[in-house]
Formats: sequence, C-alpha cells, structure tokens
Amino acid sequence: MTTVQHHETTIEVDPDVPLVRIVREFDAPPAKVFRAHTDPELVVQWLGPRDVTMEIDHHGTVGARYPGNH
Repeated sequence: MTTVQHHETTIEVDPDVPLVRIVREFDAPPAKVFRAHTDPELVVQWLGPRDVTMEIDHHGTVGARYPGNH
C-alpha cells in the first residue's frame, strides 16, 4: 500500500521586492522533483490548465525563466 502525504504550500510575498516565493514539500526524491521542473515534456503536464497546449523553451539553468506559449 502506498501512503501519500499532503503538504501545505506556503506563498510568501514581500511588498518591497518583486518576488513571490512558493514553498512546498514533495513526496518524491529530489532527483524526480528536479526533473519535473527542468524537463520541458514534464513541465507541460503540470504547469497550467489541462485543456491548454503549451510549449516550453528553457534549459533548466540557475535563474532560468519559463518562457512558454499557450
């Protein structure tokens, strides 16, 4: 039997800095979480609405953006 824990997501916004920090703990090994955020084929599966086609163009580098077309 697999047990899944649901962790609370926190969103922090500093009104003096143009930054939104989203913190969440995942029930997966770090390598899988990293791949889910850096593999364009996986990113389009979880980022954005399900009924929208998306193309991601990024290389998973530090400071990279997610330039995508919906």
